[in-house]
Amino acid sequence: MCRAIGEVLPPTQRGGAVTTLEDLRDLLPEGTVEAWPKVAEALPAGAVLMGGTALAVCLRHRRSEDLDFFAPDLFDGTAIATALSEAGEFAPTSVSDRMIRGTFDAVKLNVVASPGEFTLGPSRVVEGLKVGSLEDITAAKFKAITDRRELRDFIDVLCVERDAGIAVEQGLILYCRRHGVSFDLETVRTFLRHLADFRYLDDDPAMHATFGVDVRHIVMTYFQRRIPQITASLSRLFTEPPQP
Repeated sequence: MCRAIGEVLPPTQRGGAVTTLEDLRDLLPEGTVEAWPKVAEALPAGAVLMGGTALAVCLRHRRSEDLDFFAPDLFDGTAIATALSEAGEFAPTSVSDRMIRGTFDAVKLNVVASPGEFTLGPSRVVEGLKVGSLEDITAAKFKAITDRRELRDFIDVLCVERDAGIAVEQGLILYCRRHGVSFDLETVRTFLRHLADFRYLDDDPAMHATFGVDVRHIVMTYFQRRIPQITASLSRLFTEPPQP
């Protein structure tokens, strides 16, 4: 998949080439590019960009616009909101010492404290802003599959496997390590049930524009084929197969 379904992106289009905002102008809207350095100055210590935009930096697989950050510790929400307001036009919808949500110069922005979560790999810095490692972003995407369930998360997990070489089996281990979840039969079964369930996924016009109107069917078919392979692979680790 990813740009063209089934196409593996050449190495020059992967995350290693992204070192400046100029490298991202074909992936991020102008508003996100302009907000990037301003937000970087106002974030709590240790905050790292995660989510779809961070994965786009790593894989260059699709456009993204939101800025989603994880901070390693609780922060002074009021102070951070004030710093954001001084850096640009910040319209908060929620401010606490654990979460800040709103828009910054019309760009959707979230800052979430995640104390206790294990960091899997070193972040990189792009023009003053820390971007999470591919391993950490992958782990967070796997958690999103079990939580919010959006089509773009399934697309991202597919692209991580096809373009970054992190198989679903490996991604499950990363997910468990980062979030302190036991890597056991029940965890695997629960995740595979979510991965196989497309009943309540809304269509996503932005993903249609990037990958085509049939992307939902293609992703569903891909994972329907992969789940028996994942089950067979992981069944060697457990006393009974982890059926979804």
